[in-house]
Amino acid sequence: MEDFPSDSAANLEADARATMELFDRAARINPKDADVYTAAGVVGNLVRDYPAATRALAESVRLRPADHGAWNKLGATLANSGRCQEAITAYHQALSLKPNYTRAWSNLAIAHANLQQNVDACRFYLSALALNPACTHTWDFLRTVSYSLKGDRQELVEGILERNLQKCSRAIEGVVDPSNLPPRRSTLADPVDDVLGSMGVI
Repeated sequence: MEDFPSDSAANLEADARATMELFDRAARINPKDADVYTAAGVVGNLVRDYPAATRALAESVRLRPADHGAWNKLGATLANSGRCQEAITAYHQALSLKPNYTRAWSNLAIAHANLQQNVDACRFYLSALALNPACTHTWDFLRTVSYSLKGDRQELVEGILERNLQKCSRAIEGVVDPSNLPPRRSTLADPVDDVLGSMGVI
C-alpha cells in the first residue's frame, strides 16, 4: 500500500483551519445560523482546537436549544478536552430531548468511565445496548469497564460473555427500558443560558 506523503497531516490541518476561517466569516454574515456554528464545531474537533469547537457548539445550542445532535457534539467536545463532568450535563440535555438516542447513552457511559464512575458507566452502556443490542463495540467497552468493578460481578461477566442483556441488567440496576422511555421533549427543562452557564462554557 502506498504511503501518504509526510506532510499530508499538516496539509489537512491547514485546510481545516482555512475552513474554520470561512465558517467564522459566515457566522459574522449570518450570526443566527446554528448550522454554521455546528459545522465550525465539527471542524474544530478535527484539528483538536477544542476551545474554539466548544465556543462554536455552545453558540449552536444557544440558537437552537432543542437540537439533540448539537448537544451530543458539545458533550463529545468537552469530553475530548478532559471536561467529562460538563460533558455529562450536555449528554443529559441531548437525552432529555431524544431519550432513545443510542450514541448519547454510549457517550455518557464513556464520560463516566473516564471519571472512574464504573457502575454508572456500565449502566449507561447497558442502556445503549437495550436500544441497540447489535452494537458490537459497546459490548467490548462494557466488558472493559466491568473489569474495574468491585464485589461479586459474576452474573454481569457471564451476561457480557453470553451477550445476554437480561442477565446483565439483573446485575446492574437502572438500565433503561426501551418500552418505557419518557416522551421526547421539544424544549429544555431549564433556560439554555442557565445550562451553559452551569457548564462553564459561556
